[in-house]
Amino acid sequence: MANFSSIMKMSLLPVFFISVFSTQFSSAQAQHSRADDYFKKGCQDEANALHAVAIADYDNAIKENPQHWKSYGNRAASRFNVKDYNGALKDVETCLAHFPNNQVLIQLRDNTRKALAVSSSTTTSDAEARRRAANKMLLDAQLGGDMADPSTLILMQARRKGLMP
Repeated sequence: MANFSSIMKMSLLPVFFISVFSTQFSSAQAQHSRADDYFKKGCQDEANALHAVAIADYDNAIKENPQHWKSYGNRAASRFNVKDYNGALKDVETCLAHFPNNQVLIQLRDNTRKALAVSSSTTTSDAEARRRAANKMLLDAQLGGDMADPSTLILMQARRKGLMP
C-alpha cells in the first residue's frame, strides 16, 4: 500500500503547476494589454504630429513588453521625424531583425541612412564654413580689410605709423 502523504503530494503537483502557469499567463496578458494601450496612444499622437509624445508612449510600451516589435518600428519612424537619425536607425535595425522582409522597414532604414549621411556631411560643411568665416574676419582685422572693426582699423593704422607701440 502506497504512503498516503506521497499520493497527496503527487495529486497536488498538477494543481501547483496550473496555478503557477495561470498566474504567469495572466501577468503576461496584462503586460501585453498595457503595451498595446501605450502603442495605440503612440499611434494617435503620431497621427497628430506629436512625435516626441509618441516616442515616450512607444518607450512605455517597450518597457512593458520588450518584444513589442511594432513599437520599435513606430518609434523609429517618430525618431526619424524629429531628426534623431541614430536612434531611428537603432530601432529600425532591431525591428528588422525580427521582420527581415518588411519592405516598409527596409525603406525606412535606407531613408534613415541617407538622412544620417546628409546630416553628418552638412554638419561638417557648416563647421568648415564657420571656421573659414572666422579666419577671414581675423585676417581682415590684421590686414585692415573690409570686414575689420573700425576701432581695430584705427589701432592698426596707428601702429603702422609708429604712433602706438
